[in-house]
Amino acid sequence: MAKWFYYDSFGNKKGPVTNDDLKSLIGRGVVTPQTIVGADGEQYFFPAGQVDGLFTQQPQYSHPQLNNNVSISPPPDYLIWSAITTFMCLPLGVIAVVMSILAKSAFRAGDYADAKSKSTTAFWCNLIGTIGFVLYIIAIVIFVAISIIYEAHVTNS
Repeated sequence: MAKWFYYDSFGNKKGPVTNDDLKSLIGRGVVTPQTIVGADGEQYFFPAGQVDGLFTQQPQYSHPQLNNNVSISPPPDYLIWSAITTFMCLPLGVIAVVMSILAKSAFRAGDYADAKSKSTTAFWCNLIGTIGFVLYIIAIVIFVAISIIYEAHVTNS
């Protein structure tokens, strides 16, 4: 018996569920023809309306859809921020760039959950790298200010 995974309206991956459970979710309106689903062990996810036998009317989509020609938007990849972070904090910046590229690739391959996970990792690497850089600059400014005050004090003494 096939096991299915699906994405709820918040983009969270749910499952696995059996065929009967999936049909029950369809009956309750939890899973609609636009809900993104995928079989256990499969790499790609598609709108439930494209799966044979789930719905009586089979809408045809050229791209995964949520409703009425609104495409599923990819999670942000933060690639530009990642490139900038590379100059501020090399190790975290490199990790962020790699995760940003992998997030784009995962979305193009149809794995929204993996894309979202990699996007989140890129975000946190960028945020930590940026905060670290700002704290580093503040520390340098404080050090320079203290040096100038000390030098002025020694010179006046």
